Amino acid sequence: MTSLLSICTILFYLPVGCAFIPPPPRISGSTRKTGVSYLPNDDEMEYWQRHHYWEEEARSREYLQVQEYSDESPVGWNDLEFDLLTDMERQFVEFDQLNQNIIEPMSPPPLSQRPPLLRRPGPGLVNRPIPIQMLRTNSDYPGREVPGPQWSYLAKEPLPFEDAQFTPSQRITSTILIPCSKNSNDESYQPHVVLDDGRKFIVETIIDDVIVQQDRHVQRAYWLQSQISTAIHGQVRAGTILRKLEEPIEVKIPSLSDNDNEEGSWTLIEWEATNEHVAVKQMDWGHILNEGQELAEDPIKEVACMEYMKKWMMATLPSTATNSGSDDDRTIDASTWSHILVALDILSDDQYLYTVMPYCEGGRLLDRIEGKNRFAEPEARYWMHQILEGLACLKEAGVSHKDLSPENLLVKDGNVYIIDMGMSLRIPFVNDRTNERSLIAPQGVCGKWYYLSPEVCVNEQPFDGPTVDLWAAGVILFMMLTGEPPWEEPKMTDANFRNIAAGGNLMQILTARRAGLSLDAMDLLQKMLYMDPADRLSLEQVISHPWFSCVDKIPFV
Repeated sequence: MTSLLSICTILFYLPVGCAFIPPPPRISGSTRKTGVSYLPNDDEMEYWQRHHYWEEEARSREYLQVQEYSDESPVGWNDLEFDLLTDMERQFVEFDQLNQNIIEPMSPPPLSQRPPLLRRPGPGLVNRPIPIQMLRTNSDYPGREVPGPQWSYLAKEPLPFEDAQFTPSQRITSTILIPCSKNSNDESYQPHVVLDDGRKFIVETIIDDVIVQQDRHVQRAYWLQSQISTAIHGQVRAGTILRKLEEPIEVKIPSLSDNDNEEGSWTLIEWEATNEHVAVKQMDWGHILNEGQELAEDPIKEVACMEYMKKWMMATLPSTATNSGSDDDRTIDASTWSHILVALDILSDDQYLYTVMPYCEGGRLLDRIEGKNRFAEPEARYWMHQILEGLACLKEAGVSHKDLSPENLLVKDGNVYIIDMGMSLRIPFVNDRTNERSLIAPQGVCGKWYYLSPEVCVNEQPFDGPTVDLWAAGVILFMMLTGEPPWEEPKMTDANFRNIAAGGNLMQILTARRAGLSLDAMDLLQKMLYMDPADRLSLEQVISHPWFSCVDKIPFV
């Protein structure tokens, strides 16, 4: 009798506790009947799952099975049902403690408004006060006020980039002057010459590896040297900028044969090598035209995107950051300010398309991660803050990179730069006269699996360009902090993805692995890697997260 009285008391107070949670909308018109168990339909389940009270659908349906009785006492309750009821009351208390300053609606909002994200807190979720109102859901997702099934009605095709202009060029064989370094034995190398001003040079003939514009008045050429890496349509080669001499000089090159009777030959020299180095992506036109349609990375679009970004950067670059020097200096200043590497020159001949970029001696960010296995949080924060600044510029310019990865991040002089825009898209807008962006219609599955967002992987629903880029940034941050990717592929068949992105259990998983991360770092990672794009934080919210409260430039080994 005592046990039965306790159960009746709990049932009496149950509606009071449930007042903390807005009831699901009655879309189907179904009603509860006395003494009959009620199970919510799919539309109502979608509403509850949007609130993220519980991670698993099966468990959610158990919680939402509510029995109503008229004058009869509850009978047939087993221990499992009683434990579920007790667990619900405990979660109501935790929820109230976390959100004691937030007034939640007592009735469900209209379907045209997206319900706020209220997540069941885990133990030790944060270690400092976080503005929950600002950091609990994506603040500027284009479809946040519309139910997910209606997002397809908001989608548009990406805008086209303007056609890029290729500068006609040609590959030539040329004899050049290479300055002798003061601290080397270059003078022992023959042949070498000494000019009137006392400077010493090595004379070397470069066979078919000098690129020069067809315009005879051009003052610059490029000397192609060793291969740095391969590319989809060709290769990336190291290069040196050649400067045209004010007046060609004629030098006598001694004979290299053992015959003392040969005096050598006179050669006219027009070009002098400088100490400025570049990286030249050399892409074969035949491969581009024959196989380019079958590949996701489009070099023509990449060049057009770089030209678009270069114009935007030059127009937006703060006056304090401008350089009154050459066009190259202004381009490098704009790249340093925006953390987006754009081309110094775009050249083309009958066989190849060339994009000439500043040389990044620090290599790929991926190589640094693999070399150290993982970064300490201050170093990861330093690099990630710059990546986010680059994404902010892309977002402001109306561009989605769509292929962000550590392979596409280069390091130069302590700065990180975003490269490889062959999959980039121009973001469409709801209204051309406003800055309100639109969702993008599915464009196919393309990108690297580790960094591919689930909405792009499924390729059924429209996606938001900046949200997709920020997802990739979250995966990169995970790799920097842990030394490994969070999952093999962003699908529900992957257990790690299911537990982290869909289940919201990143903190528990990293704690069990003894990853040694701060609570702020794990909180940020989870909020960047929710499966629902409208649940992830926006770019502005990520930058304002407490984990980024201190970003100092520190020396790295």
